[in-house]
Amino acid sequence: MCAKYTFYKNPPNRETGETDSLYAKVVSGGKITTDQLAEEIADRSTFTSGDVKGVIKALSEQLYFHLSEGETVDIDNIGNFSVTLKTPKGITDPKQIRAESIHFNNVVYRASPELKHKLKVIPLVRAVLPKRKDLAEEERLERILSKLQEARLISSTDCMAFNQCSRYQALKDLKKLNEQGKLTWLGRGKQKYYVLTERWRNGMVKEKETEDQK
Repeated sequence: MCAKYTFYKNPPNRETGETDSLYAKVVSGGKITTDQLAEEIADRSTFTSGDVKGVIKALSEQLYFHLSEGETVDIDNIGNFSVTLKTPKGITDPKQIRAESIHFNNVVYRASPELKHKLKVIPLVRAVLPKRKDLAEEERLERILSKLQEARLISSTDCMAFNQCSRYQALKDLKKLNEQGKLTWLGRGKQKYYVLTERWRNGMVKEKETEDQK
């Protein structure tokens, strides 16, 4: 077994306008579920599949507990997990803000040196993908909105996959839908995700109603 990769074009260089450079990206081989992991671990140990799932559930609960306490969780040969926060823009003095205005942003995972070392030598082979059929802009945008009806959040990488386009094109399409008021983004950088604006607003209203009832 080995990982498969393919090439994508980098977005145009802002200074020269050149678009010839390529970058390699792993092609997803599919999603591995908890059930599958449990079965595989059970086959390689004296634990039952149920035992493994019980441990995974307990690990998830303890991970949440320690992260909510502001602690970093370091798991041998896997890596560490920590929480990042979201702060309102324009703050220059701690006195300008109250704790209620600071919110959870994301969970950051950093792979352990052992795991990175093992992955450095993984075998790679170029994926043979079906010839890409470039979709019209209208069809690409419609696919994005349709996917967001099924999944609450999507990323630019998701758009690249189901629209079979470059990251540059995916970001351009997402930006257009945002400008039209149909999408709202959460997070930033590699942790940036997109959600339907209407769904996000409804969620905020429900959250406020819940807080008012407390």
